Order: sequence, then C-alpha cells, then structure tokens
Amino acid sequence: MKKVLIILGAVFGAFVLLLAGIFFVVFRLTADLPSTATRFFAAVRANDMVAAQAELSQQFKASTNAEALRHFVDESALGNVVDTDWSSFNITGKRGELKGVVISAEGGRIPLTMVFVDENDTWKIYSISKPSAGLSESESGEVAMPDLAQRTALVKRSMPPVPM
Repeated sequence: MKKVLIILGAVFGAFVLLLAGIFFVVFRLTADLPSTATRFFAAVRANDMVAAQAELSQQFKASTNAEALRHFVDESALGNVVDTDWSSFNITGKRGELKGVVISAEGGRIPLTMVFVDENDTWKIYSISKPSAGLSESESGEVAMPDLAQRTALVKRSMPPVPM
C-alpha cells in the first residue's frame, strides 16, 4: 500500500511539474506581445515616434513612413491609449496576434488587431488594424455577387436582340 501511495505521489508530482512548465512557457511567450504593444502605445502617447518605431518590424517600417504612422495614429484615436484589454492571444511559430480593445484617456474603447513577428528573438509589430467605425454596407466592403438567375437576366438585358 505504501509503494502505491509513493508511486501515485510521484506521478502526481510529475504531472504538476509538467503543467507548471507548460503554463510558464505559454505565459512567457504571450506576455511579450502585450508588453510590446504597451511600449508602443506609451511611446505614441508621449509623442516619441522614434521609440514607437523601435517596436515596429522591419517590414512595417519599410512599408509605412513616420508621417503615415502619425496620420494613422491621429485618425484612429490611438494617440491617447491608456489601457488595453486583449481578449485573444495567438502565437504560431514566429508569428503572434493580439485581438481586443484599447482604451483611450476619454474612456473610448477601440477594437484592434495587432500582428507581431519574431525578429532576432524579439517580438515586433508587423501590422495594426482597426475596423472602420460608423455605418458600413458590409464587413468586408465587398458587394455580394448576384446568383446565377440574376446574372443570366442581367446578361440577357444588356445584349441586343439577335436577328433571326
């Protein structure tokens, strides 16, 4: 009986250590994403665009100049972010993603998605996207394609009659 309890205790202890290791690795990997985002928003709020750009990936910097970044931040009301509430963390290989809301000093909540890439073992912001506010016809901005019967009727109406 004593041997069984010792074996069960050892198995349970190994299981607890395994879970603790998994949680540590997952927390370590995902904690860096919000930290990068926090440093970026703090730099933007302090109007330190050099520090903000230090959090961006090489690809982001190559495709977006400082003026365009400043314009996006100003137009998106992201220049006054005081807090974040991330609802989704995702890391796949050397790519990470945060989804959630950022909270402005005025209390506004802005939905945001940030994509990160691992550059030299440091997470850098690859892209920032914010859905448009206000009214829109569709989520993607695309017009729905008519069904086959509607397309056929449109073609027939647009073609001149064929003489027989």
